[in-house]
Amino acid sequence: MMKIFKLIFYLGIVFLSFNAQAQSVSLSELFSRVGDFDAKEIEVYGEVIGSPLKSDKGIWINISSGNNHLGVFLIDEKKIKDITHWGGYGQKGDFIKVKGTFNANCPLHQTSDLHLNQLEIISSGVKTYDLVSDLKRNLAIFLLLICLTMSLIYFIKERHRSKK
Repeated sequence: MMKIFKLIFYLGIVFLSFNAQAQSVSLSELFSRVGDFDAKEIEVYGEVIGSPLKSDKGIWINISSGNNHLGVFLIDEKKIKDITHWGGYGQKGDFIKVKGTFNANCPLHQTSDLHLNQLEIISSGVKTYDLVSDLKRNLAIFLLLICLTMSLIYFIKERHRSKK
């Protein structure tokens, strides 16, 4: 009898440990089924964008995946010290995995957010360079020449008018 009780006890612990892990979801899945993940621990992947926003109670960072963005709130600034690239113009941000409690409407912040428990950098970001196409460059030169020509004609007419 005691062996059966121990077996059930250990199976219960194993079952609970598997269920206690954070559920990994994409940001698009998260926002399409917000109610299913409210007040639950989840794991989300995304690119760090913008810059950290400090408040008196903690720090906000934003992650992005496609057209979806999520604000992540954390209290300990040390957790973001390893982030080297913040996404924006001319730079791809670090790709990170965040675990924490998702709130569809956080009572503290009055918005959808994730209260961070754990952050892991998956890959480092890189600087990006935008190349201007030959068509755009040639069009800009052509329009510049038109503007300069029109300005020259205007100044010549004004000078001629002031002599009369």
